[in-house]
Amino acid sequence: MKRISLLILAAALMLGAMAFSIPLREAERNHQNGYYHNAIVQYQIALGKKPTKQEKGYIYFQMGECSRVLALWKDALKFYNQAIRADFVNDIVYLRRGDAYRYLGDYANARLDYLEYQKRVPSDPAGVIGERSCDSAASWMQDKTWWKITNETELNSRENDFSPSWADKKRKALFVTSKRPGQTGTKIDPISGGLYADVFESRQSRTGQWSVPSSVTGINTDVFNEGSPVITRNGNKMYYTRCGQQKKTIVTCKIYCADKSGNGWNNVQVVDFGLDAATLDSFNFRHPAISANGEVMVFTSDLPGSRGSDLWMSVYNTKSRSWGKPTQLGSEINTPGREAFPYIHDDGSLYFASDGHAGMGGLDMFSAAKVSANEWKWNAVKNLKFPLNSSADDFGIIFTADKKSGYFSSSRAGTKGGDDIWSFMVDPLLCPMRISGTVTDRKNKIPVEDALVNVSGTDGSKFSIATDASGNYAFKAKDNVSYTITVEGKPGHTAKASSYFNLPENEKRIVAAPSACPCEEHVDIEIFPVDPIEIKFPAVLYEYNSDKLTAASKDSLDYLYRLLTDNPTMVIELGSHTDCRGSANYNRDLAQRRAQACVNYLVTEKKIPRERILAKGYGEDQPLRIGKDTALTESYISRQPKDKQEYLHSLNRRTVFRVLNYNYTPSGAQKKEPAQVPVIRKGYFDASDSTWVGGEEIIENEEDK
Repeated sequence: MKRISLLILAAALMLGAMAFSIPLREAERNHQNGYYHNAIVQYQIALGKKPTKQEKGYIYFQMGECSRVLALWKDALKFYNQAIRADFVNDIVYLRRGDAYRYLGDYANARLDYLEYQKRVPSDPAGVIGERSCDSAASWMQDKTWWKITNETELNSRENDFSPSWADKKRKALFVTSKRPGQTGTKIDPISGGLYADVFESRQSRTGQWSVPSSVTGINTDVFNEGSPVITRNGNKMYYTRCGQQKKTIVTCKIYCADKSGNGWNNVQVVDFGLDAATLDSFNFRHPAISANGEVMVFTSDLPGSRGSDLWMSVYNTKSRSWGKPTQLGSEINTPGREAFPYIHDDGSLYFASDGHAGMGGLDMFSAAKVSANEWKWNAVKNLKFPLNSSADDFGIIFTADKKSGYFSSSRAGTKGGDDIWSFMVDPLLCPMRISGTVTDRKNKIPVEDALVNVSGTDGSKFSIATDASGNYAFKAKDNVSYTITVEGKPGHTAKASSYFNLPENEKRIVAAPSACPCEEHVDIEIFPVDPIEIKFPAVLYEYNSDKLTAASKDSLDYLYRLLTDNPTMVIELGSHTDCRGSANYNRDLAQRRAQACVNYLVTEKKIPRERILAKGYGEDQPLRIGKDTALTESYISRQPKDKQEYLHSLNRRTVFRVLNYNYTPSGAQKKEPAQVPVIRKGYFDASDSTWVGGEEIIENEEDK
């Protein structure tokens, strides 16, 4: 705003010093009213009236400004050059020419102009931002991101086609703002010199082909620009921008809403945001974006407090069925430049276009992360970089639900008209898929170095990777291939990872196709130290007072089968416990028979070598410990309320396992001694044990022994 004020002041001083011709006065009037196309025509006429050199410099600069607003950057550069040759005295011409060079992709000359502007106006950060943008753009073009972009020729015309948005719930139809023939009227827009913009709709066939866009009925007019529509999630309401001319006067842009009616729209009403008519008529409201839940609208406005064209937000009041008064998005998002064309993805992230953040030229597209799930605020602004952004204007981006593809507008080289609709999708050649993660010690919460990550794919591939010093691993993945990932601290592999094992629930089956770029799935896995700790697994059920396994019990024992298969050298003890009711000898015998039934199933039906599993029946001798100081002994349970006693007894009835060692060597294989052999004790715990995986312990109180 300071730059604009200085420019207006300088222009006013020149106006006072120059005897303006009638065409020049007419050009100024058109420029001030926003009729930029008409203004350029009048400035050209004024040049034919033999103006002074000072007047020429001013006229050329003004023509450059009109061309800049209309995104006619080649013309703008030509006029800025002519203004400088005519000794135009306002330093801002170097900033403007730098912008034109940058828009046209000439970063070397743009950088020189930004440096010149910094010397002349060191207080304005625009020169520094421009210089940095040139450096960033060159770097981004060398190291481009993972997107493949395509001009959607079926959607585009020789005129401006821009601001795509989803036109139905299934995202098989698009709205496009266009100035193509076939719009509602034939009148010429004095701002651009072309037809007024209308909203058009195109539908996608089963083969993916887009139909020729047709004018949407019910919202388009012949003397206003309509565009940038967005529909609610259910597809029943549309919000869009309308601005143009009324009684030969440019009127401000407003946001309107309309209801779905058959194949068209009706009940068109202005959205007033709880503001008075004077405010609505004095400022611009455009480019609405709606959150997936319909609670929030983000839009572009120059309301008081804006530093240029800023993004504002309104929250929907369900009781009054109206949009609340706007609040400005923070300085993290808004700049002294233009912020426009917002889009809110289903996940709450915000996308928008800006020429105030460091970018490649013209409008660039940016993303901003939602601060929290319960708060409609955004930060961490990131440039989407090349090739989504270019030196030209890039804006109006939308994504599919999985963020793997979408559409945007651009005036870059290769367009059919001024602005075109482009599509983008993940390019697997630029974005090789990868699966990575970290392996940690679950008990001690530290990374495990040299753990063995075993990978098998549905394409038949099998390989193993050792984790690095930080417990990290990574491997390249193939599209449409699912991977099973297990981890073992293989004894004899290395001393650092020899005392760990992996549980079946840590087995990861991952489809390699990415949810978003970078094309990477992150899979963290915890493995367990081989301590003499008791580990629970899915409940093994028996008939009452019987050691006969139920069908559900066999499903539970398949867990142990997977455990022993994933850890082929592991030897375990499978222990069975009862509650304290009945005699101690009977309970020990029943527990032993139940444990042995489990072992028999795994050996007979699942073909696990018998020497890998030891059955142990503890009966009531090892009551479950809960917390630090409480064991579920008979005396403890009897002191509890009667309605809780049965539940506490049931906790003692459990079948668990613990790792004894990693000494098993398959028949025919050479035996390898483990780097560390855990101590094998008579019972599950002694005084040095303290942890039960899952938060429970089994040490008895001294008073209950």
